Amino acid sequence: MIREVRLTDAAALAAIYEPYVRQTAISFEYEAPDASEFERRISATLQNYPYLVYESDGAILGYAYASVFHGRIAYQHCVEVSIYLSQAARGKGIGRELYAELEDRLAAQNVYRVYACITSTDREDDPYLNGASIAFHSKVGYTHTASFPKCGYKFGLWYSVVWMEKQIAQVPSDPIDFIPYSQLRASEVPRVEESQASHAKRALVVTAHVTGNAGQNLDVADFDLIICADGGQAVAERLGIEPGVVLGDFDSSKQPELEGPIAHADVEGRLNPELAQSAKVVVLPHEKNVTDTEAAVSFAHQRGAREVTLLGGLGGRFDHTMGNLGVLAHWAAKGMTVTIIDGPNEVRILQPGEYRIPRSDAYKYLGCISYGERVRGLSLEGVAYPLEKATLTNRTSLGVSNEITQAQARVSFDEGQLLLVRSADEEELS
Repeated sequence: MIREVRLTDAAALAAIYEPYVRQTAISFEYEAPDASEFERRISATLQNYPYLVYESDGAILGYAYASVFHGRIAYQHCVEVSIYLSQAARGKGIGRELYAELEDRLAAQNVYRVYACITSTDREDDPYLNGASIAFHSKVGYTHTASFPKCGYKFGLWYSVVWMEKQIAQVPSDPIDFIPYSQLRASEVPRVEESQASHAKRALVVTAHVTGNAGQNLDVADFDLIICADGGQAVAERLGIEPGVVLGDFDSSKQPELEGPIAHADVEGRLNPELAQSAKVVVLPHEKNVTDTEAAVSFAHQRGAREVTLLGGLGGRFDHTMGNLGVLAHWAAKGMTVTIIDGPNEVRILQPGEYRIPRSDAYKYLGCISYGERVRGLSLEGVAYPLEKATLTNRTSLGVSNEITQAQARVSFDEGQLLLVRSADEEELS
């Protein structure tokens, strides 16, 4: 469970942080702060920024917080973020969940960019540092933006730092002023421990255009939240799916008469966080900057979803198809998995890292395509046509029509965004 930090957590946080100070170059502090110093730091941070912990069975496994990026007022919409996990918590997705919740709360404060300052070294066998932090931040959507060589001295060695950045919200031309966290804590920011939303929540968004037999084998019991995007109501009715929320400008379907609150979103599809938790019908303006589908995915995220499946979205108008791929890329960079299932295809976009893709009777082919200009360091194992540290560009067909030959394929890459497609021949689905 993710919750806001308490002063009584100070000793546990100090214990997590101590090895980073005494045994690694991850922290540039020489002396580990004690519990009383952590209490002071917690109190100071909460005046302006969120400070979160991950707790399981009464034990704190990690924490994340934001701090000032620069003291000048013009920097108010940017913050620096930090995260520390206990040894037992690594490799379990806890860091991703902490950052996702931290970014949600920062976005509510009108923060648009976050920065991480990370120690780096060019020594392959450095006894005090490895590349895990840079790899983690890349996987959750951060990109390298600056380097400062040999600026920190610890353990008798010089260390460099890199700055990595991530855009967490659309940057407006005329932004609203930053809101200190202390002003949001009582009302606008939903407390995770008080919410029924789980970070493992899965949402299904039913779109208006579903091709072929897609959706007939979906088990709706796998989803905690089902959303119909406007004309998706007709698709849901045909498939016997009962939505929990219907959203749209209702230009292609009738606004339903569901029991429950009706909420009105702005032109970006945004809702007040409190209304988002209870709305049954979300009405979008006819003139808006997002599609009904994009607004539905954003709404699912507000309701706590960390995995979203779009039923449909590849057929119909081609501009909508490309727009939907852009939605996948946006949320992949923010650490949320969005998958499109439509016709003979299952499509998602991946961030750098390593993935295991199981062989499936439903999908014969595996395609790997560069969504941006290029993907670097792509390796494929357990497939008919393996690759090792290859570079894909968006101007080649290299990577399409592969097949998984083992129980699972291993897909890994170092840089870029990878469009992963599992597909079948049309006749195989009939």
